[in-house]
Amino acid sequence: MRSSGKHCWVTYKCGHTLCVKTWRPIAKDIDYRFALARNPYSRLVSFYADKMLHIDGGHATRNGVSLDDYAGRSKVSKIAYLIYFKQVVEYHLNLNCDQVNNLTVDPLSRDQLDNLSFKSFCYMLNDEIIKSGDAHMRRQTDFSPTVLPYSPRGPEEDIPTGFYNPTGKTPPADFFNDIIWLEDLPECFQIPAEKLGVEIEMDNKKLLTKTAHKTTKLDSLNTTENAWDKPNAFWWQNGGFPTDYSIMYDDELKELVYNLYKDDFDYFGLEKGQFRK
Repeated sequence: MRSSGKHCWVTYKCGHTLCVKTWRPIAKDIDYRFALARNPYSRLVSFYADKMLHIDGGHATRNGVSLDDYAGRSKVSKIAYLIYFKQVVEYHLNLNCDQVNNLTVDPLSRDQLDNLSFKSFCYMLNDEIIKSGDAHMRRQTDFSPTVLPYSPRGPEEDIPTGFYNPTGKTPPADFFNDIIWLEDLPECFQIPAEKLGVEIEMDNKKLLTKTAHKTTKLDSLNTTENAWDKPNAFWWQNGGFPTDYSIMYDDELKELVYNLYKDDFDYFGLEKGQFRK
């Protein structure tokens, strides 16, 4: 977790770009801090959709692959695997292991990753990988506000001195006057806006133009059976994900992700299996 301005704290996959552009320019003479958090269950689905599958198609297009060429999209998606799961390969190959939770490690010969389901993706994670992995998969409570860089793209502009906890550690939850939720955008931004006495853009479409990406969500997919086991091509063919991320989980997967991200659940006061939306 890291400061995005005098009053706002946020982590990657929790609207970081949006917060930097919306809240960093605001520095009132008021001792008020809030954190924009995300439900760990939803955050992981979003990571899978955007970083593993590139559901919006931009990655495929930039590589000259047609959006209906699912085999081609699978190949270019392996680039994402190498970027975001490089630690998985190195960690397990160093241990001379051939399997990561029954998934082949070798990035050039893994049929499982050609048809990667959300459940298979989650089983690729473990505590060591999460701690040392890319910022998007690390726990929200792991981030130090003084650590730069923490983006695959490199360091961003420096945070002004005094805008973060000088201990270099994520502060306790009571450090914040309010914790608001990405799932509640745009209405949740009204809470800090009123506390700070400022006016901000509250049109969700305009707000979302400030973010780096937006996963297409379709109500029609909310009735998908066994959504957690659907391969990547299923989501590409449908052009998006359910609006209700809870259908991406069965009880086994809820337990797995809860244990992997228990620190976040405890920090934000969330129960196992609890979704905000």
